[in-house]
Amino acid sequence: MAYELRDAILAGNISSTFVQARDSTFTKGGSISPDGTKIAVLSRRHGGSGSDDHGIDIWHFGDSGWAEATSIDLGDGFQIADSIYWYSDTEILVIVGTQLRSFTLGNDGNWSSSYSTEIDMGIGENPMHMWVSPDKTVVGLSVDVNWFDEGFMRQTKNIAFVHKVDGKFTSVQTVQMSLGRVTAMSWIDETNV
Repeated sequence: MAYELRDAILAGNISSTFVQARDSTFTKGGSISPDGTKIAVLSRRHGGSGSDDHGIDIWHFGDSGWAEATSIDLGDGFQIADSIYWYSDTEILVIVGTQLRSFTLGNDGNWSSSYSTEIDMGIGENPMHMWVSPDKTVVGLSVDVNWFDEGFMRQTKNIAFVHKVDGKFTSVQTVQMSLGRVTAMSWIDETNV
C-alpha cells in the first residue's frame, strides 16, 4: 500500500495541472474544494490589486480550464494568511495572525467573514499550520518550523486544538509539548492525533 501513489505516477496514471496566478500576486498555499472544481489560494494582492491587499483568490474549473473567478478580502490591517483549508462547498477556514477565521459563501454568490476565533498559543507565537480531523470537528494548530535549524526545532512549543461547538470552531484547548516543535499531525479519529 505504501507504494500505490509511486506506482501510479510511474505508470502514468496521475497527471498534474499548473494553475497560473497573475504576475505580482504573491500567492502561497492553497486548498481544493470538496467537489474538486475550485481552488482557494492565499494572496498578498487578491483580486488583481496593484498593491498589498491581502486576501484569498479563488479559481473555478470550466470548459476552458482553470480561471480566476473571485476573491475574498481579509480586511484592513491583516497580513497575508498562513494556512487555508476548504472546509465545505460553502466554508473556507484560514489562519490569519492570531485568529482562525471562517469565510462563508452566501446565497448571493459572495464570500464574507462569518466568525473568527482568537487563538492564544501561550508562547507569544501565532499558529501557522492546521490539520482538520477526519469528521471535521477539530482543527489542530502548530507554530512555525525551520527545518534547517536543529536548535530551533528542539524548542518546546505549544499546540492547540479548536473544537467545533454549535457549528463554529470556538472552543480552544492549548497543549504544552515537551518534545520540540510539532511539524505535522495525523488524525486517527476525532480524539486521537
